Amino acid sequence: MADIFLSYSSADKSNVKVIADLLESKGWTTWWDRQIPIGQHFDTVIEKELHNSGCIVVIWTGKSVASEWVKNEAAEAA
Repeated sequence: MADIFLSYSSADKSNVKVIADLLESKGWTTWWDRQIPIGQHFDTVIEKELHNSGCIVVIWTGKSVASEWVKNEAAEAA
């Protein structure tokens, strides 16, 4: 279980890596979809991690507001 689930658009991946690295340098554990095991259904893994994380941080950008995945994850977190 991660402390923080990061919800974001894949178009923002490089920025999210910077955020994840910063959070991890402060002692927080993060989860984002780069950690989906090969051969696993990504939607099942994401839903499990979303529910098991301590909190959800939505990286809200012009790209992420157009993503149905990000919108659904944000709604689930609310």
